[in-house]
Amino acid sequence: ALDEALKIIKEEGLEKRYQRHATCAKAFYTALEALDLKPYSAENVRSNTVISVNGPSGVDGAKIREVMRERYKVVIAGGMGKIRQLILRIGCMGIISEAEVLTTINALENALADLDHPVKIGAGIEAARQIFQ
Repeated sequence: ALDEALKIIKEEGLEKRYQRHATCAKAFYTALEALDLKPYSAENVRSNTVISVNGPSGVDGAKIREVMRERYKVVIAGGMGKIRQLILRIGCMGIISEAEVLTTINALENALADLDHPVKIGAGIEAARQIFQ
């Protein structure tokens, strides 16, 4: 398994891989902001590998994750320690590409709507698409 992973990384090239992760992260952050969700970290210290965003007030982060997982088959994480219930974390490395970003944003938009949180369906998707164009 490790040999296969190294082969894939070598074929893509590290610089292209880093750039893909950076582009996908930018698309995630842009989409989240379009959904009026505030990234947890300041822009100058944001990670390209784990996207952390404050959950919307009045909506249980565990419930968001549950709806995304059960209804939309997309798994994201909560925070750790003291911020366990306050933030959502989205992985953004490895095979992550435009398809996974758009699928995740779509699941998040729909989960928020399912939980009666006011959300403009499609706003996050459109914002992310602008980054990929």
